[in-house]
Formats: sequence, C-alpha cells, structure tokens
Amino acid sequence: MSRVTKDTPDWGPLERLFKLYGVPSHVLGQWMYMGSYGAVRTYKHTWTREYVNLDCSRAYEYAPPETSEPVERWLGRGDKGHYRRISKMDALDRVLNGDTLASSFESRPAIHGS
Repeated sequence: MSRVTKDTPDWGPLERLFKLYGVPSHVLGQWMYMGSYGAVRTYKHTWTREYVNLDCSRAYEYAPPETSEPVERWLGRGDKGHYRRISKMDALDRVLNGDTLASSFESRPAIHGS
C-alpha cells in the first residue's frame, strides 16, 4: 500500500462536495490540501483543524489501527491506520463541529485565494 504523498493539490473532490451541498466557492480558501493516499485526497479546515478525506465519489474518516471495526469495512493503510467510508454530509459535519453549513460558511471569510 502506498504512503501519503504531498503532491500537486487536487481540489476537484472538495469542489464537487461543495457544489453538491451548495457551499459558496469562496469557502475553498478556508481549506488546505494536505496530500493523497492512493485515490483518497486529504483536506484540512483552517479553523477547526479537522480533515475531510475524499476520493472522486466518496468520503472517508481516518482511524488508527486499534479500532474494533471489522477489517472489511476499512480501506487498508498498512499498520498506521485505515480509512472507513462515511457519508459526505457526516464528513462536513465533523469538520464543522456540528455548526450548520450556512452559518459556518457565511460568518468566516476565506484566508487563501481559491
């Protein structure tokens, strides 16, 4: 299994997620591209410091190897942990710590250009 790599930023999965939920495009500036692990792209929100992990069609959460979840529910990541599929809305909700989408995105300006 390949390692997490710092590659050329791929904003496509995050942009598609925003479009799906009607998130304004300027909000992309609130995120950092952290790298990829195979097809999974990892993005970090600048205020909450939480991650969204996406491939071209799904969202994932990362968990360390000590989890008790059945192995078949996880995508392998060697001995460092695994990615498990979650809903896209759950992925955004975790990053925003339960804030509603509208209030979170409208009240915080972007700090990077998109």
